[in-house]
Amino acid sequence: MSSGIGVNAPRIYPDGAAHDWMLEYDPTAAGGNGKITVTLDDKAVNIDLAPGDKETGAHFDRFGLVTPWIDGNGQHVYFDDLSYTCDQD
Repeated sequence: MSSGIGVNAPRIYPDGAAHDWMLEYDPTAAGGNGKITVTLDDKAVNIDLAPGDKETGAHFDRFGLVTPWIDGNGQHVYFDDLSYTCDQD
């Protein structure tokens, strides 16, 4: 995958603030190769899939939200006002 991720990627800092986020997948974007858009607090990063990425047969069944720290400290994560959409052709 070619990626727009890097220094411009949105980040969540441990400041206790609430954040709005969205993950979108458009299988027809990027010339039919597909595109993933991740938005955090109105800052979006687009990831265009490369030719052949969709044909690998990958399945999206989960994603990570909290990276464990080596110091063993835990995190409290709260979800509110969630919505989920799905369109299968």
